[in-house]
Amino acid sequence: MKDIAFLATEEGYFLEYNNRFFKTSALLFNILKLNNEKVAIFKIKEMVLEQFDYSIEENEIVELIEKQEHVLQKSVVTHASYIYLKIELIKGNVLAFLSKAMVPLYKRFSFYMFCMVSLVLNVFFFTQIKFDFDINTFNVFIIYPLLLLSLLFHELGHASASASYGITPKTIGFGFYYVFPVFYSDVSKIWVLNKYKRIIVNLGGIYFQIIFINVLIVLCYLSGYTQLTYVIYINYLIILVSLNPFFRNDGYWILSDYFNIPNLQKEVKLFFVKLVSDSNYFKKYTKVQFYILALYTVCAFVSYIFIIIYIFNSLRVEYPKLLELFNASQTPVIAVVKANATFLFQITVKHIIFVVLSFKFIKKYVRKR
Repeated sequence: MKDIAFLATEEGYFLEYNNRFFKTSALLFNILKLNNEKVAIFKIKEMVLEQFDYSIEENEIVELIEKQEHVLQKSVVTHASYIYLKIELIKGNVLAFLSKAMVPLYKRFSFYMFCMVSLVLNVFFFTQIKFDFDINTFNVFIIYPLLLLSLLFHELGHASASASYGITPKTIGFGFYYVFPVFYSDVSKIWVLNKYKRIIVNLGGIYFQIIFINVLIVLCYLSGYTQLTYVIYINYLIILVSLNPFFRNDGYWILSDYFNIPNLQKEVKLFFVKLVSDSNYFKKYTKVQFYILALYTVCAFVSYIFIIIYIFNSLRVEYPKLLELFNASQTPVIAVVKANATFLFQITVKHIIFVVLSFKFIKKYVRKR
């Protein structure tokens, strides 16, 4: 297979195929690499015996290569991105330039200086500046573009962090996760880094978002435009949401990387089944990893249930008001919709979220049974 890239790193041996990374053993890595270089099978056999002190027949080598190629090709068919309807916003060459320009922010001196400045600015903000927000056309055309810019800057943080370790980010784009619109940065090549470096890349978005907040605090104070407090508080809320480990946000990847549990969502789907039918499946994990996986699975299960019940109860309370709007009013339907657009939009979004999360819950925890 010509499209396989072979990467030997401090973290192990990786195969890159179709923008996915597969960690493998040194033995299999070298067999596939030599085969990819058109080395004869009998030469590969000699290499295995010489370097790994392992005797293997030529037909076994062929079977091993064919099996691995089948696994890689099958992954292309079965693997689907968890982000749908992707739109590329910043292309690779532009992103590479921007991210490299931001790399100095990850130098140790820059980081410590930023932390001290950030502490001072945030203490000042929470003690001296009062929250103020007034919805009008002027504010909307300033506030919401700033919120979008902060989200893009968040993704640039991930890209710049990866660039600081010599990994070129691929792209920044927009798409949908479940039903939620999201920005994303493709830094999938960080799998070749060790877990601590990957965690720094995972935290890079929050790091840049706090930098963005600090800039807003300074602008808010110097300009007297206190409407910026709304953007600042929303950014803090976004940071908290990003740290939620039960959806594929930054917190999810930090947890997965720190405890070395790749494909965490997949493991959650399989946990209860394997616990009952194949306890040997968990021997690949340490005791700490197993307990973390068990705790995470239970907490993810409870969080799904809580969100679904919360939205269901919210809809149940709002249904009477919805029926009253259209049954009791003599006003034309179009006029009712215009007058209650915000309420109707909220209840529609809640319906979509309820249906999607319920479907995902059934798919994750019920169908696998």
